[in-house]
Amino acid sequence: MVILAGGKATRMGEICEVTPKCLIPFSNIPFLEYLVMWLSSQEIVDDIVISIGHLSRSIEAIFRHPKWHKVKLVREEYPLGTGGGLRKATDYTNQETIFVCNADTVVDLPLQDITYRFMSQRYLAMSVVSQSTDVPNPEAVIIGENGMVVDFLEGPRVLEQPVTKFVYRGSSTGCYLLRKACVVKLIPQNTFYSLEQEFIPQLVTRSILFTFSIGNKFLWDFGTPDRIAVMYRNQDVLQRIYSIALTQREIQVLTKSYYML
Repeated sequence: MVILAGGKATRMGEICEVTPKCLIPFSNIPFLEYLVMWLSSQEIVDDIVISIGHLSRSIEAIFRHPKWHKVKLVREEYPLGTGGGLRKATDYTNQETIFVCNADTVVDLPLQDITYRFMSQRYLAMSVVSQSTDVPNPEAVIIGENGMVVDFLEGPRVLEQPVTKFVYRGSSTGCYLLRKACVVKLIPQNTFYSLEQEFIPQLVTRSILFTFSIGNKFLWDFGTPDRIAVMYRNQDVLQRIYSIALTQREIQVLTKSYYML
């Protein structure tokens, strides 16, 4: 598993000047801890590699604790972009199939079902999509026959590109299942590279990117102050999605470790 947590969060302004976006707390627990605890509880997860860069010491201060024995931190010494960060992190995972997600997105994932589809169909790459349109880049994934992605519309192209032949459109959750060999082959090492603008289009061009739809399950990225304000008003969603059963003592310990950074 690879979690991308190295971004600078430029859209967040003062909120993330000293705190990485992924460590913004909800109910006194940094979001990244919710995500890592949930992934650690999944039987299919052997290791969790977190790609870090901006304000990385704050993340290291939390995850160097022995309780996070499944976690490996891979620091970008210079910005590599989402694709470059993924490529570097891939060298540190033991798994040949890699689940990739962002550290600023809350999404209700049936991880075992997603993995079963990927493995049983022997895909090389799969994008997890949603029917939600309440995302920054809605319905950007154009899906054709057999669930194969025929186009991935980034930025202004979402509005400009005419779509004439497709089965349906979906919104990207930012989650992917990828064969390690595919990542190694298509993303250059130690190079700034975009997952969304360079790597994903390569997969589409090669007709090897397929999809798994989560329908209308909860999906929310908190990449802007307005969107994080919504999450603050709906913090109970995290408890429901990630099924975190923490004792009061654990909450106090986690809270203390966070505010000592």
